[in-house]
Amino acid sequence: ETCRDRIADAPEALPWALLKDVAVFVILKPIEDEAMALAPRVPPGQLRASEVVLAAESNAKKLMQMSDNWARYVEDMGCARLAVVWLASIDAACEAFWENWAP
Repeated sequence: ETCRDRIADAPEALPWALLKDVAVFVILKPIEDEAMALAPRVPPGQLRASEVVLAAESNAKKLMQMSDNWARYVEDMGCARLAVVWLASIDAACEAFWENWAP
């Protein structure tokens, strides 16, 4: 149903290959790029523990606030009906972000 147009005159479904490209390159990549920009870039041991904790807390707060911007981005592009893809993209981006903090 995600791929089907609800207009009676257009029963055509969106081709899956096109939906995949939209999901990956239009929705997922921009979200992932923004999330990964907040990931730590300093090799372990070069910062004091207090600086690492402060950076982690600050970046985590920024990451959690980005979902509103991402929702507006998808809605402004007319992809609001792809909410499931949007949520999966946010989940994947957040997972990649937190993997950078794993020891």
